[in-house]
Amino acid sequence: MWEVFKRLGFRKADEMDGHITRVSVSWSWLVMLVNLLGFGLYGVIRRGEINVSMMILSGGLAVYFGVMLYMRGKLYDGSQE
Repeated sequence: MWEVFKRLGFRKADEMDGHITRVSVSWSWLVMLVNLLGFGLYGVIRRGEINVSMMILSGGLAVYFGVMLYMRGKLYDGSQE
């Protein structure tokens, strides 16, 4: 099975591939965040209603900050100096 993927150009990821993936995900997340914010603000300002874009943006940011706080708490184990 692995031979099929090798012939298609896939290979095991090294550190540089991991870095490239993280940078790509960061940039794509930022672009989506800005677009959702733009469409959400447009709906709030123009129509005076909270639209689906704002709900998706709010939910995504809540998950992001919640996971970040949880992981930092787990990393420092509550004994941050």
